[in-house]
Amino acid sequence: MAAVRLLSDAVVVLPGGIDVLADLLTLLTEQALGLSDKPFGVLDPAGLLDPLADQLDALDRAGLPAAPLLRAGNPAELLDELAAWRPNGGTSPASR
Repeated sequence: MAAVRLLSDAVVVLPGGIDVLADLLTLLTEQALGLSDKPFGVLDPAGLLDPLADQLDALDRAGLPAAPLLRAGNPAELLDELAAWRPNGGTSPASR
């Protein structure tokens, strides 16, 4: 995953097993701590990551470090989300 982050302008994650979830949590942690300025998102047409998105929203509402989980059910929508993303500000208001 380190090479992907280094060489890419953005990262698109596809839902998968526990190893993919670990990589996704690493990306979320880096963004929450301000260690990454690259967008990433999840192509999630089946909504498998709905519970994770709900938990991240709960952390944000509680004032704890969290990063937005950009996700969409189709590639075009996800690309729009990634294009609207801004470092240290989540996404632009139009994409929420």
